[in-house]
Amino acid sequence: MDNGTTGPAVLDRAQLDEATGGDADLIRELAELYVLDAEAQLEVLRGALEQDRIDEVHRVAHGLKGSSASVGATEAAEAFLAVEVKGRLQETEGLAEALAVAEQAFERARAALASI
Repeated sequence: MDNGTTGPAVLDRAQLDEATGGDADLIRELAELYVLDAEAQLEVLRGALEQDRIDEVHRVAHGLKGSSASVGATEAAEAFLAVEVKGRLQETEGLAEALAVAEQAFERARAALASI
């Protein structure tokens, strides 16, 4: 979804409403579970990167991409995709920077979900 800038929307509310039937309680529960899981997975991802476990970086980033997409966190999903691809290709150059971008996108998604 285009947000009128150079990148994807932080949150695709239509995707989130479609996934939950627009149920406000379900949206809040899904958002809370996403944030808690993503925080834990980001810790794992940082550790894997620090220890050069690139296969684990790929695997964890893949999961974060999917969970982000499932709550409509489009920008985060695309940022985690970039990390996933670098991991799959065993491309370590720029990987830390890609992860930093993904973490920033996650923080924006967290803020957007909290404001619903």
